[in-house]
Amino acid sequence: MSSADLADLDRSIASLSTTKKIVRVTELSTLGKLGKLRDQADAAVGYYTTILRSMQAILQSEEISLARWAKGPEVPGVTVVLLMTSNRGMCGSYNQAVYRELEDFMDALPEDERVRFVAVGEKGAQYLERSNRAPHRTLNDSLETISVEDAAFIARNLLTEAKAGELKRIVVVSTHYLDAMHSQTRSTEIFPSIPYPETTPTELSELRGVVDFDEQTEEIESLLLENYLTGILYSLLRYAVASEFGARRIAMKAAQKGITDRLTETVALRRRALMDQQTNELIDIVNGARASRQGKQHGIR
Repeated sequence: MSSADLADLDRSIASLSTTKKIVRVTELSTLGKLGKLRDQADAAVGYYTTILRSMQAILQSEEISLARWAKGPEVPGVTVVLLMTSNRGMCGSYNQAVYRELEDFMDALPEDERVRFVAVGEKGAQYLERSNRAPHRTLNDSLETISVEDAAFIARNLLTEAKAGELKRIVVVSTHYLDAMHSQTRSTEIFPSIPYPETTPTELSELRGVVDFDEQTEEIESLLLENYLTGILYSLLRYAVASEFGARRIAMKAAQKGITDRLTETVALRRRALMDQQTNELIDIVNGARASRQGKQHGIR
């Protein structure tokens, strides 16, 4: 192997070593954020659970009802599907798993179902465009940067559709974070099916005792729904981004192993190439010395 080939191997080793460091830093950075993201998601769960308990108490009044805010399954209306994906790659099969969940959900719908898509994340918007399902709205911000205000903005838009009498139900297709190594894709209906927590009659009675309002019935219902939707959407967004970071960490770990294996192979190849080069040089020296001795034996000066 020539000196030029050895130089190429040296460059490959340097490049692989640098890439390995970058991948390792990315993995550690991702791992460091997972705990914070999980805490944010759990806090959002606590928030909308409190809202739901308040809703249960208020709904004990005969004047308050959320039924009119949805068309109901027997009346044609729009099913709004929020597709939550990442805004970039390098997270393994994370986005592909969300796409499969979406397709399973769509396959189960009646053929005449009217569906309107809201894409959260650029990858999801691109997928919907490719599958001829142009999103009605797109939020291209990274899941990591989406705030409570963004969730409230989405909730208000959904309420506007509900007030216009167009909304049948809201379904979120996303991933639910379980731990640093596992997540689960889900199609979660968040309206009109509302996941009320288990509440004892005593708790409801205590809540009714502190609930007091002067607003009109419709304003109360609107406020309840907006706060509930904001809380649950923000929670699902936080779980989705935690799942994304978990998937990215797994992808980085796999990439690091691949780079390490390749680096080991390249270093071994360089070592063999250097030994071959040194062996060839030694052979040339021995052959030269042998030729010199043979020349002297034959009287060749």
